[in-house]
Amino acid sequence: MNNSISFPTNNLDYVNSSANNLFERASRPNWRSLLPARFRAADQALPILTHESTDNVDKAETTTRRVVLSQVCGSVSSARGEDFDTNFRPVRKHLKDRWVRVAQACFQQKVLPPVNLVQIADNYYVVDGHHRVSVAKSLGHDEILANVTCC
Repeated sequence: MNNSISFPTNNLDYVNSSANNLFERASRPNWRSLLPARFRAADQALPILTHESTDNVDKAETTTRRVVLSQVCGSVSSARGEDFDTNFRPVRKHLKDRWVRVAQACFQQKVLPPVNLVQIADNYYVVDGHHRVSVAKSLGHDEILANVTCC
C-alpha cells in the first residue's frame, strides 16, 4: 500500500483543469459590472497607443528587462484593445484556447518568450504578448520579462 502524498503539478489533467478554471475566473465580469449603469463608470476597453506616439519606434533601441506588470497599461493594437479590459482580463470567449495554452505553459513552468512592449514615460503598451500579460496578471505575478522599446 502506497501512503505517499503526491501533488499533481506535472499531471496534464490537473494542468488543463487549472488553466481552464483560471480563464473562467479571469473572464468573469467583476462585481462593478453587475451594478446598474448609473452607479458605475462605463466599462473600459484596453487603452490604445496612438500612432503618433509610436512614430520613432523603428529607430529606437530595444532592451530586454523585467517590467512591473502594474505599469503595463495598454496596447498598440486596436483589435486587442477590444479583447481585454483595462486590467488585461479577457472579455471575449474566442480568446480562451490561446489563453488557456499560455496558462498551461505557466503551470508547467515552461519558459515563454519575452513580451514586446513600447515604453512611453512610465507606462508600457503591448506590441506582442497580450495573452502572456493577461495570464501573468491573473496569476498574481508582479513582473514580466519584456523586450522594451523606448519612444
